[in-house]
Amino acid sequence: MNMAVAEKLTQILDGSNDYLSFETAIFLHGLAPEPPHIIRIVTNSRRRDRDIENHRIEFVYHKSDRPARTTALQYNGISLRTATICQALVDVLADMHLQPSRQITATWFWSLPFNASELVKLAEETSVAAHKRALFWSLWSGRTGVQQVVPPKISRTPVYIFPDEKTDQLWEGLLQVFYPAWLHDFDPGDYDSVFFEEVSDPNWREMRKYRPFIDFMRAEKLLLFNGDQRKQAKEKLQRFLNNELERQLNSDPGPCLKRFFNVSQSDAEKAIPEYFLLWLRQNADFPASVAAILKNWCLHALAGDNEKNLNAALHLAPMIGLTREATEILAVITPKVFALGFSNCVIDLCSKAEEERIPLPFQVRILLARIHARNSRFDASEKELQAARKIPDLSEKELLDLEFSSGVILRQAGKIDEAIGRFRQALDKAMATEQTARVAAIERAIGNAYLVTGNLESARIAYLNAFRLCRGSAVSQQTANLRTNLGLVEFKSGNLAKADRFFQQAAEDQRAIGNLQGQCVSLLTLAKTRLATGKISAARNLLTRVEKMSRDFQAADLECRAIMALCNDLLGRPENYNPGHDKDFSETGNLSAASVYLIRYFNAIRLLFRCRFVDAAQELELLEEFGRQHQMPADEIAFVIFYRALALYMQNSNAACQTLKKSLQALEQKPEHPFNLLCMIFAAGAFPVQFRGIDVETGCKKIVQTGYFEPLL
Repeated sequence: MNMAVAEKLTQILDGSNDYLSFETAIFLHGLAPEPPHIIRIVTNSRRRDRDIENHRIEFVYHKSDRPARTTALQYNGISLRTATICQALVDVLADMHLQPSRQITATWFWSLPFNASELVKLAEETSVAAHKRALFWSLWSGRTGVQQVVPPKISRTPVYIFPDEKTDQLWEGLLQVFYPAWLHDFDPGDYDSVFFEEVSDPNWREMRKYRPFIDFMRAEKLLLFNGDQRKQAKEKLQRFLNNELERQLNSDPGPCLKRFFNVSQSDAEKAIPEYFLLWLRQNADFPASVAAILKNWCLHALAGDNEKNLNAALHLAPMIGLTREATEILAVITPKVFALGFSNCVIDLCSKAEEERIPLPFQVRILLARIHARNSRFDASEKELQAARKIPDLSEKELLDLEFSSGVILRQAGKIDEAIGRFRQALDKAMATEQTARVAAIERAIGNAYLVTGNLESARIAYLNAFRLCRGSAVSQQTANLRTNLGLVEFKSGNLAKADRFFQQAAEDQRAIGNLQGQCVSLLTLAKTRLATGKISAARNLLTRVEKMSRDFQAADLECRAIMALCNDLLGRPENYNPGHDKDFSETGNLSAASVYLIRYFNAIRLLFRCRFVDAAQELELLEEFGRQHQMPADEIAFVIFYRALALYMQNSNAACQTLKKSLQALEQKPEHPFNLLCMIFAAGAFPVQFRGIDVETGCKKIVQTGYFEPLL
């Protein structure tokens, strides 16, 4: 019957400039089960009233100054013309005394595909009351957050959202959803203090779009409730969450658990709302009915190759009584876990094992030490090494691992000479036992130590020694990593063309062996090389490839976004990309200091490019301190100092000259490096008196020969 009404209405409206009342529009959107008894149509032509299926159609004549007709809306395949759905909703809000019930209104605002910005704009043009109500319902329905709403200029007379009663609880209690006072009883004296009160938490907004939850709320009539219903609502919601948990875990635990432990960003897994998972974290006593399913899934995930499942399983294991089994498996897969960048899940698992007095295997102790060192927690790292040394009956291989890992951690702590000494001891042991692969790994580690200090020639020799040992074998992870290392040596030496070739080959090697994370790293270094030679579009194309591959690798993803944002700025298309790097990345536990440094470095350069010189100078000063604290290479810190000098110079600061001298002192060991030449040329031009004797012409020729490109000068 409803379908018949819709079909006949479509025939009547076809080819006309008719506009429907909000009641008729809601029906034709498929939300009202029955059409209104009287169907009102506003038209710019005079037409006779008629009946359709016992429903009266009344035509209301109006001049042609109605709002523009919208695109056709679809109702079960039938196209019809109507006023915008936003206009229909504004009609509802314009006179609250004639509106449908609050429950019906809530359903409409929850379900209709309206544009919140358009709705608020139309409402503002209508009346103050409609404007306030549109703001309220847009916030309530989760279509916008309070931070995105500009408070209106409202008269002192309160405008009630509900004329019949004041309802302060809207999905409140367990759900913690509030709205500012100015939306209810506006008090002009306390405006700013209430405006930024949390209205609609993003996680909760996501929950309100979750179909099973929508159905539940409708069935239980919990769209709106007052204080007297709070306890009842909380009990019902608790029951829903319990039932939904059991349903999710029984059907397929994987997607739920990966979202639960925040290890996946795929669209399919995002279908599970974060709010549900937040609740789950607080109620982690899993129902007995799914305990066996969870344990089976966890053991399979620990033994499998899916890295997202593995991460979730390492988090889950101690919660379901699998701590011992997980630590035993972890001892076998430590290289994989470390390469994937897992930190928090390993630390939590090992803490639980110690609580349960489960002894940690040697390999797990070493893994913990490496993880702590990667995050600059060197005291904790040394504690784990000491615990590993106390394990009885260590094999020759384990003693070699201990020596090697100690060297790596000393290097990360900035104790380079001690680190190289440990590596040499490990190298002697490996050569005595003819462990070719291990010798190559130690040579590479020695090269890494020299690279940090800027001793590029010694680093090159060590890398080449390692490469010769691996040359006879097929493409491996070791050869791919060594090509990247050699590329870094050439990049830091100013040989950008050679660096480009090494990085290209490294990316091909990583692709050949199926290492997606390694491929991301190689392509990122290649993109930085292309950027350094002025090939901005080429760099951006590479970053587009990385972007598609790096979503599950936090460090690579954030680095990619930081460099991509700069490329877009340089290409004059800043609107194409919004990296959203407002937080302090130094507090991100799963990011290494090197990643944090790189991200902040590129964001600081963006500030410079956008002429925000004060902000840039402040950030670069903090970045210099961060770099020294975390033992970043001296040449990289020198670059930061130079850019800070540039920012100070653009502010006409007296500190610019002294800062520039500091940068040149840091680069004096690399007189032919293009960046050093660039610093010298800039110094001679900016401060000719203080920097006499610089051969600018020769320096420019040398920079041109290297192909180096500096976008800020």
